[in-house]
Amino acid sequence: MLLRASLLLLCAAIGIAGGSSSPLHAAPPQDDTRLAALLARHRLVADDKDVELLARDGSITAARALEAAGKELEDVQLARKAIDQLGAFVAAEATREAASDALANLGRHAKDAGLRRRAVELLAEKKGERSSLRAIYDVSTEAPLRVLALKGLVMQGPFDEELRRVCARALFDAKENGELRAAAFDAPPFREKLTLENLLDLGGDADAGLRLRALKRLLEVNERAATALAKERLADASAPVQIESGKILLASGVPVNALLVLDHVVGAGTNVRDALLPKLVERASASFLSGLEDRLAESEISEHAAKILTRVLGELLKKQDAAALRMARKLLNHPQTFVRARLAQELAEAKDKGSIGALQKMLRSAMPQVRIEGLRALTAIQGQDPELAKLLLESLDDKDISVRIAAVDCLAAIAHPSAAPRILALLAPDQNVDGALRLAALDALVSLRHAPAIPVLIESLEAASGRYTEDHAHALRLLTNQPFRRHAPDWRRWWTDHGAGFVPPPLDAAQKQELEFRSRQREAGATSSFYGLEILSERVVFVIDQSGSMAAKAGTRSTDKGASTRLEIAKEQLLHYVDNVPEHHLFNIVLFGTGVRTYADDLRSPRGAGRAEARQWVEKIALEGATNLYGGLKKAFAMKDVDTIYLLTDGDPSTGEEVDPKLILEDVIHWNRERRIVIHSISIGTQSALLRQLAEETGGEFLVR
Repeated sequence: MLLRASLLLLCAAIGIAGGSSSPLHAAPPQDDTRLAALLARHRLVADDKDVELLARDGSITAARALEAAGKELEDVQLARKAIDQLGAFVAAEATREAASDALANLGRHAKDAGLRRRAVELLAEKKGERSSLRAIYDVSTEAPLRVLALKGLVMQGPFDEELRRVCARALFDAKENGELRAAAFDAPPFREKLTLENLLDLGGDADAGLRLRALKRLLEVNERAATALAKERLADASAPVQIESGKILLASGVPVNALLVLDHVVGAGTNVRDALLPKLVERASASFLSGLEDRLAESEISEHAAKILTRVLGELLKKQDAAALRMARKLLNHPQTFVRARLAQELAEAKDKGSIGALQKMLRSAMPQVRIEGLRALTAIQGQDPELAKLLLESLDDKDISVRIAAVDCLAAIAHPSAAPRILALLAPDQNVDGALRLAALDALVSLRHAPAIPVLIESLEAASGRYTEDHAHALRLLTNQPFRRHAPDWRRWWTDHGAGFVPPPLDAAQKQELEFRSRQREAGATSSFYGLEILSERVVFVIDQSGSMAAKAGTRSTDKGASTRLEIAKEQLLHYVDNVPEHHLFNIVLFGTGVRTYADDLRSPRGAGRAEARQWVEKIALEGATNLYGGLKKAFAMKDVDTIYLLTDGDPSTGEEVDPKLILEDVIHWNRERRIVIHSISIGTQSALLRQLAEETGGEFLVR
C-alpha cells in the first residue's frame, strides 16, 4: 500500500509539472507503475497496452507522451495507434489545446508521410484548435496536408474575412496546387460569393478540375452564360469537361446545340461518346432528326462517322420512333455500301417490318456486301417466314462465296428443316468449297444438331489438314460429346459402335464439356505453340504489340534486373515458331505501336531464305510508341489466306483509326462473318475484356500471361 501511494504521488507531481488535468479514468493498481514510467518519459511506448494506459489517463502529460510516440517510434502501426488516441484528447475540453498542438507537431514532423496525414486528418475531423490548423496550412510543404487543413478550417468556421482571403489567395493563384484550389472553390460560403466574371475566368483555367467546377456553378447562377461557355469548352482537353459541356448544351433545348454535340461525339473519345449518346437520344427533336439525316446522307461520309451516327439513329429506332424509321428506310439506298450495311443492321435490331420491301431490293444489288446485309437483316426481321427460307436456299447458289456463307448462317439461325441436307452437301469431297464456307457449314450443322453429318465429318477429318483438322474434330465433339481429338480412326470406331439411332446431346452441355476438354489439352502441352497455345494452322498471322509499355519486365519479378521484358519474351516466342515452322506453312507478322508494319506484304513461306530473313526481321523488333491495336488487326484481316491470328498486347487501344473497344469488337465481328478467322488472344499482365471477347466471338482461346 505504501508503494502504491508513493507512485500515485509521483504521478500527480509529474502531472502538475506538465500542466495536467484530472485523469479521465483511474488506472488499475497493477498498471500504476507502468503508467508512471510512461508519464515520466522513463521509457517510450512499447506496445498497445502502453497506448491504452495513456488514453485512459487522459491528461495533458499523456497527450505529450502519445505525441512523442507518434513522432519517434519506428513501429509505424503502433505510432498510428498513438496518434489515433490523440483524437479523443482533442474532444476533451481540458486537453483540446495541448492535443491540437500535438497533432499539428506530428503533422509537420512525424517520420512517416501516412502518419503526418493521419495527424492532420484528426485535427480537421475533431475540429482542433484553429491556430493549429492554420499552422499546418501556412508551414507545411505537403499539398495534401494543406488541403486537409483548409477543409478543416472551412468546416470548423466561422467563415470570416480572414478565411475568405485565405480561400481567395489559394483559388486565384495559378501556381498553387490544383487540389488546394479546388478545396477553396468548394468552400460553400466562398463559392456562393464568386462573381460571374470569376466563373468565366475559371472556365478557361489551366486546371481541368476548376474548369469543370466553374461550368457547373455557372449553370446554377446564369444558364445563358453557362451555355456560351459550354460551346467553347466542348472541345476541351478534359473528357469530364467535354461531357459537362455537352450536357449543358443539350439541356438548353436549342436544336442547333444538339447538332453541335452530335458533330462533336463523332470524333470524341469513348467515355465522352458513351456519356453523351443517350442524352442526345433523349433530346431528339424534328430539327435534330433532320440534321442527323443530312449528315448521314452525305456521299463523302467516313466509315467512322457512319458508325456513330447510325448508332444514334439505332437508339431512336429501338423506341420505334416513326420519323426515325422513315429516315432509315429512305437511306437504305445510300451510295456508300457501309452506310447501307449499318442502316440494315439497325433496322434489323428494331425488327422493323416496314423495311422488308427495301431490304428485299438490296438482294438484287450487284455488290455482294449489300446482298449479305439484306439477307441478314431479313432473317432477323422475318424469322421462319417461308418466303425468306426460299430466298435463303436460293442464295446458297450465289456466285459470291461471302453471300453463300451468309445464307448458311441465316438458314442455321432460323433452323429451317430443309437446310441441313443442303448444307451437308457442301462438305461432299467433290464440292471443293472455300475454307470459310466449309467452316460456316460445320458451325451450321452443329447448331442444327444434324446427326447424319457425323459420318461425313469423320470422312472429311481424314482428308483435312492444318487448322481444319481441329475444326472438324471440334464440330464432332460438339455433335457427340465424345472426347476424341483429331485421329479419324478413333471417331470411326466410336461411330461403328454407337452410330445407330444416335441423337446429338443438347448443345449447351456439349459446349461446357468442350471447354473442359480444351483446358486439359492445354495443360498437356503442345509440340508447336505460342505462349502455350497450340499452333495447328498452316496460315497464321501474329499480331504483336511493340508499344512502349512492352518494355516492362515480364512476370511477377518485375524488380529483377535480369528479367526479360515483355517484348523480349514475345520475340523469343516468335523466333521459336520461325525456327520450327514446316516449309509448307505460310505465316506473317504484324507489329503495332503508334503505326503498323508487317514482315511481308502477305503470308509467306519459310522456304529458301525465308526462315533466315524472318529471324533477322524479328531480332530487330524494337519498342515504338502507343497501342494501335485496331490498325494491327485491320492489317491482318486484309491478308487473304489467313485463317488464324495470334494477338498479343499488354494494354488497351490508345491510338489509331479506332480506340473504342466496343467499335473495334463490332468491326472485327463484321469483318469475320464471311472469313471465319480464329483469334487467339494473349493479354500480358492484365485481364483485357476486349481480348477475351475477341477470342470468344471467333472461337479462339484467351490467356493472361
